[in-house]
Amino acid sequence: MVNYPVRPQEPIHIDLELEHDFNYLVCSQWGPRKNFENTIRWFVEENIDREVGLVIKTNSYKNCIIDREFTQGRLASLLAPYKDRKCSVTLLHGYMSEQEMQALYRHEKIKAIVSLTHGEGFGLPLFEAAIAGLPIITVGWSGQCDFLYISTKNKKGKLKPKPHFLKVDFDILPVQKEAVWDGVIEKDSQWSFAKEGSYKMALRKMRNEYHIYQGMANKLSGWINDTFTEKEKYRQFVELTYGEKIFDYGSIHIEDLPKISFITSIYNDSQFFEGFMEDLTRQTIFEDKCELILVNCNSQENEDELVVPWLEKYPNNIKYITLDEDPGIYGAWNLAIKESTGEFISNANLDDRKSPEFAEKLAKMLHASPKVDCVYTENLLTQKPHETFESNSSNGITYPSEEFSLEALLRGNAPHCMPMWRKSLHHKNGWFNEKYRSAADWDFWLRCAFKESQYKKIPMPLGLYYFNPKGMSSNPENNSWKRKEEKEVFKKYFSLMRSKRAA
Repeated sequence: MVNYPVRPQEPIHIDLELEHDFNYLVCSQWGPRKNFENTIRWFVEENIDREVGLVIKTNSYKNCIIDREFTQGRLASLLAPYKDRKCSVTLLHGYMSEQEMQALYRHEKIKAIVSLTHGEGFGLPLFEAAIAGLPIITVGWSGQCDFLYISTKNKKGKLKPKPHFLKVDFDILPVQKEAVWDGVIEKDSQWSFAKEGSYKMALRKMRNEYHIYQGMANKLSGWINDTFTEKEKYRQFVELTYGEKIFDYGSIHIEDLPKISFITSIYNDSQFFEGFMEDLTRQTIFEDKCELILVNCNSQENEDELVVPWLEKYPNNIKYITLDEDPGIYGAWNLAIKESTGEFISNANLDDRKSPEFAEKLAKMLHASPKVDCVYTENLLTQKPHETFESNSSNGITYPSEEFSLEALLRGNAPHCMPMWRKSLHHKNGWFNEKYRSAADWDFWLRCAFKESQYKKIPMPLGLYYFNPKGMSSNPENNSWKRKEEKEVFKKYFSLMRSKRAA
């Protein structure tokens, strides 16, 4: 289970005139599970001769006018026996925004929040009140225990949860018959039942020793604000969803990373070249850990002139190879890999763009995962050229990319256009098959996977894939031969899959 995160809200002014300077707050729907009648009745009995107040933010069913009149009637009937009481009970009914609720928790005359709930999934009003630093009176039972206890070391050095609220004693008993609700509150369920005397004593303690409990509430507020952050709750959510811990990229030092070789083929793509170079050279670790192998496949657009300034600027990072004939994209890749000096390899296509952290994050993940041979990431998808990872028209849409398994890889090329892999894969499994014009990378990933290579997906977009209408794999004019290649690759490895299962 992942709890709510802290969501900071600025309180806004609310017009709330209270008769007394010391008031308790109760905030919940008026129903059996909330133990509402006892919360009010026992408060009045404890404070019948005292000038204190109870503010109740509630409704019975909905926040409509009919519900308000019904709730007012219920409250009047409950208070009827206590006509000469000095304590006040103030009803707040209807919708209040999060900012208005924060103002209520921080009101100078509201000193504590109380809850005698029989059971909670989490207890959001108590959580919001705790964030605001409002002292709490409640039972140490159910969902609110997730945020009302702080683990501290005892004298023996062991962590022990310590309550940071004023506890009300309780018994655990079966739910009342009248509260049973099939499918929601089952008859075999058990609830907490607050003890009347303990609750009344807690009200008295809060009033008489307020400075103690205010200090406790301040400490709890600080701990919750530090612990229940959106970042931490997101981390917990991802870990529960994916069944593994989120990788701590900060735990790997850049100086410990091996060299990364980016491989790029150039062929009549001069319109993308400058944007590509600006994008790739802004990688956070480009100068320290990266090399770029550019292979000019006999392009006819004079890219040589464009390359020279970049060679002069990064003489230790860029290697430029020119060819008299075009060997195809995979021939260029094979040549670049053979000329590379990096332990890790990644292809970089002229019309695609990357997050500045692409190389660093993929390299850190690969470096920290010795059993993994290739890591890949999700990629934002755009139909417009010359956009950047930070500024694009993808609207958050990503190119489909499954978690790794043999079956998933057979369904599609999950590493797709921006993987990073160990150069040693080629020593074990050969090179990209140059007979293919578009499917050689899919063929290579499948070849390695069927020889027990492992792949890992990083569950975040770190690249921008331009669906180029004139690209080798995305040009609809190439569909006939492209589908033929893909069919051939699929049939070959599907046959291996069947043989593997039969064995």
